[in-house]
Amino acid sequence: MRRCGAWPSGLRASSHFNGLKGKIVIRSKILDDAGFCIIRDRADAYGSAQVGFDAIAQVWAALDQARGDRARGAADVAAFMVAVKLVRASTNPGHVDSWVDIAGFAALGGEIATEGGAA
Repeated sequence: MRRCGAWPSGLRASSHFNGLKGKIVIRSKILDDAGFCIIRDRADAYGSAQVGFDAIAQVWAALDQARGDRARGAADVAAFMVAVKLVRASTNPGHVDSWVDIAGFAALGGEIATEGGAA
């Protein structure tokens, strides 16, 4: 079964393809994968892109409101990424990758915030 981002082993621009022809092959593969992912895989897992993006926009607006006038920083980006994954987890709670990503982004955001990387 085809998976998003599943590249044949050894298909790397730096090691196996040189020049413009190789770049075109890589670009074509990336575009082909993107088409497959947004048409089949992502739609099957998360439903309508319009509905999901609208929900994400609402959550991001709430995060902006809560942040106030403080400039957005790296820790805020982690919070925004958690928000994307929360919307996806709400759409499909059984898709474990969303929960793993939430934990990962939260851990990174916490690390950045506690090391002084927050704005």
